[in-house]
Amino acid sequence: MSVLDRTMLLLADAGFDANEFVRDVHATGARFLVRSSARRIPTPFRHLDDGSYLARIGYGVLPVLLTVRVIEASITVTL
Repeated sequence: MSVLDRTMLLLADAGFDANEFVRDVHATGARFLVRSSARRIPTPFRHLDDGSYLARIGYGVLPVLLTVRVIEASITVTL
């Protein structure tokens, strides 16, 4: 975390979507894009014009909830 700053974008896979990890990355000021696991079901509180939405995460885990932008996507691979 000590090397992240406001000028960076952190890309992370589904194993890195824990509330505490996301909170710590957010605290650095860096932007982040994390592929979340299917177990996380965020509750939208504001829908955006592009189809994404804002949600809060960390219920029952973090003392202060984090607001995140959720972009849902599906990828189909045909071989």
